[in-house]
Amino acid sequence: RILDGNAFNGTLDLGRSISSELSMVSFKDNDFSSVTVTSSYNGTLALAGNPVCDHLPNTAYCNVTQHAPSRAYTTSLVKCFSGACPPEQSMSPQSCGCAYPYQGVMYFRAPFFADVGNGTAFQELESKLWTKLELSPGSVALQDPFFNSDSYMQVQVKLFPSGGPYFNRTEVMRIGFDLSNQTFKPPKEFGPYYFIASPYPFPDRNVPASKSKGAIIGIAVGCGVLVIALVGAAVYALTQRRRAQKATEELG
Repeated sequence: RILDGNAFNGTLDLGRSISSELSMVSFKDNDFSSVTVTSSYNGTLALAGNPVCDHLPNTAYCNVTQHAPSRAYTTSLVKCFSGACPPEQSMSPQSCGCAYPYQGVMYFRAPFFADVGNGTAFQELESKLWTKLELSPGSVALQDPFFNSDSYMQVQVKLFPSGGPYFNRTEVMRIGFDLSNQTFKPPKEFGPYYFIASPYPFPDRNVPASKSKGAIIGIAVGCGVLVIALVGAAVYALTQRRRAQKATEELG
């Protein structure tokens, strides 16, 4: 867990009760003056920036550069072609086709791991999402997880429809309810979360606009044809009038 910069002080006691699921515990930039760690703990403990490190400068706990940050996990699209999708669409990792995903951000408030490149954990989250939300296998994309200023793990999530480019309104309402009300439960190593969705671009939002555009183009073309016809008629009438005048003059 990431608990940096919280002004914790006194003695940090990581006794036998510490969970084996905690692969990393970070208490950097707090005010701990001493620490107790059980020998059975095999994870990473980060204490740089605490007074205790004045007495333990050469320990791994106090090493500022304990671990170089790994590259953030992103769902692979290696099997798909590299073409770009139109605006508001994204490439589905399941079908490799462009579609309008239901997307938003999941904020994990206290994950049990700190490695944003942990492919195993994020692939488990992908699988849990498409299974519990009744989506097609492989139709979930996760992008660039990172820890924000509140020490929450922030993950961009895209959920893709099957059988077409759009979700219908019923599907969007169902998925949105399950995520926004925490009916969906992520793998336990992610801990509690909340979800903020992006507005979904339903197709009927764009249809009237396209029809209006088509109607405007049709009206413009029709008006242009009418103007040309009127000009042609005027020219023809003027020509006939001149011919009639010339014939009258010749007869006179």
